[in-house]
This record gives sequence, structure tokens and C-alpha cells, in this order.
Amino acid sequence: MRQSSLNNFVTTDVVDNDAKLSEVAILWRRIYTDEFGWLDDNVDPSGDAYHGRSHYYLAKYSEQPVGTVRIVRSRCADLHITESTNIPFLDDRVTKIAEVQRLMVDPEFRNTKLPGAPFGVYGCMVKASFHHVLLHDLDIVIADCHKSAKVSPYKSMRRMGFVDTGSSYADPMNNEECYILAITVKDWVKNMLSGKGKFFEYVITRDEAMTWYLK
Repeated sequence: MRQSSLNNFVTTDVVDNDAKLSEVAILWRRIYTDEFGWLDDNVDPSGDAYHGRSHYYLAKYSEQPVGTVRIVRSRCADLHITESTNIPFLDDRVTKIAEVQRLMVDPEFRNTKLPGAPFGVYGCMVKASFHHVLLHDLDIVIADCHKSAKVSPYKSMRRMGFVDTGSSYADPMNNEECYILAITVKDWVKNMLSGKGKFFEYVITRDEAMTWYLK
């Protein structure tokens, strides 16, 4: 696809420079500060304790950042969730863990289908996360979902096969109770391959919206 045609097309790219990271920060502030009031105005991904072990993905539409997610990697259970609560799903044999964090979509683009995002920007972030764990040969993916927040991916993640571990904790950002979900990468792949519906096919397929594959 020619660059000139990307302006009206959602593209998802890996965050690999300071300019892109600053756009991630814009979304963090727009959603976690302005919308929910959870973080202060100076929130910056590079100042976060998990930044050094993180991969970020950024979705843009008409040059505007509209969605982001970060995936924190660990060879042991030193992650935000595991430091907050015990997860029976994990054991000492599990070494390659990814925690999906801060998946967010600009409120103006939620529940909106766009060229390059047939299942919304949220779908783009799910797709980026799925391909990331495959590319990096990870074993298990964990995530937390607020119980009472108005924007929560809990139901969607359960449909993809994520298991409610029965563990929970109070999010220090807002003191909201969170469910802890987990899935093995093998099970995630199996579920996506056997799932019925266009969404499962969309997540599995590499396409022109995934710009990190095209470089």
C-alpha cells in the first residue's frame, strides 16, 4: 500500500523510537489522566518501572494515535500482576511469561470499524499481541481486567479462551478490583485456529495494516 493512502487506514506499528513513544504517552494521558483520572499529567512510559522490559504497539488513523498496548516480558514471575497477587495458573516450570498491559483505545474510536480495523482498534491491539507472543516464542500470557470499569476486555478475552484464574487484586492506580486472566500460548493458537467467525481469521492473518511486517 502506498504511503499516501495510509492516512485513511488504520496501521499498527511497533514502537521503536522516541517519537512513537511520545504518541503512546499522549494516549496514556488522554485516557488514564483525562478520561479516568487515574494518573497525573506527567505520566510517561519511559519513567515506568516496567518500561525496560516492554514492547509497545501503536495504532494510528489519519496520523492520529488511536490505540496502544504494551507487552511486558519476563523469564520469571517479576511482573506487575505477580507482584500483586499469587496466580495458581503459574508454576516454577514457566519461564517465558508475557503480561499484556495498558491496552487502550481513544474514546472517539471505540466500537468503530475503520479501514484496516474491521473489528475496531481494540481488534488491532489483540492482533498485535497475538503475533507478538508467537514471534517471541512465549509460553503464557497473563492480563488483568477491571471488574467495574466501563471499558473492560474481560468478555472478549474469555471468548478467546483466557481463563479466569480466580485471583484478583486492587489496582494501585484506582483501587478497583481486577480479575486475573491467563492462557498458554499453545491454547491461544489452538483456540484462534478452531474459532468460528471472521474475528478469529482476522487475528491470525498477517495483513497490510501490520506495518512492522512490511519493513
